[in-house]
Amino acid sequence: EAQLGKPMEQLFSSFDENPLAAASIAQVHRAVTKSNERVVVKIQRPDIRGVIETDLGILFDLAGLVEKYIPESELYDPKAIVREFAKSIRMEMDFVREGRNIDRFRRNFEDDDTVFVPRVHWKLTTGNILTMDFIDGIKVSELDALEKAGLDRKIIAYNGARATLRQIFDFGFFHADPHPGNIFVLPGNVIAPVDYGMMGSLDEELMEATGSLLTAIVKKDVNRIIRTLTDMGVIENMLDARELKLDLKDFLDRYYQVPLSQLDLGRVLSEITEVIRRHRIKLQSDLILMGKALVLSLIHI
Repeated sequence: EAQLGKPMEQLFSSFDENPLAAASIAQVHRAVTKSNERVVVKIQRPDIRGVIETDLGILFDLAGLVEKYIPESELYDPKAIVREFAKSIRMEMDFVREGRNIDRFRRNFEDDDTVFVPRVHWKLTTGNILTMDFIDGIKVSELDALEKAGLDRKIIAYNGARATLRQIFDFGFFHADPHPGNIFVLPGNVIAPVDYGMMGSLDEELMEATGSLLTAIVKKDVNRIIRTLTDMGVIENMLDARELKLDLKDFLDRYYQVPLSQLDLGRVLSEITEVIRRHRIKLQSDLILMGKALVLSLIHI
């Protein structure tokens, strides 16, 4: 009421005071607008901004101590990691920004009937409150419920993978947190992402480089992988290029064409991280977000 400037009964026909979902920054409630539209209202927790700023201050102090006393941490740039995290979580707390993310995402997929994006109700939205269409779907991880509803898991997987690739390579604007709680499935095997607080973006140059990199991986073209990484400016020292080539070849040989169901993705990620660490490869934050989005999509869709 304080945010929207009116009593609750003037804003909604009904409002469920029991939260539908709750997380660290906000909780979500079902409601019905005065125009009889079913919506969800995301409400930021009181005083959460002060709590987060205090926590960020502690993290910056810890990062400074790590850099001072652990020289090997220079590769990871702890303060830069905290700065990136701070930027990300501050953006997550700006619900007007999230609403604009939703509008942009919705425009990108307005010609695609395999993806549903809710509408933002701007008259019921502020920096601390976000109101959008209610999505009456099934979480992508609830396999039994999907089966009972007569939905096709193969089509869902195809639609989800296609949507992820379109986000990255068609639009350069992608959902960076597609965990199973944020992906619903609607009748007709339609994918419906929610929670647009954490988004990633790639410029045209980075989109092209990412496409080249993935093509090289699919073709097991180690030389092209190294050329692309070098062009992207993420390899600082090419003196050990032969060793990097051997490590990449070994990695691709072990996992090439292995079915996803047989992969231990935790182990795969650990090995990738070790190659990145050993060869001092510095990846941009949006590339890391993109990798996270792709891996989560593989695991859950």
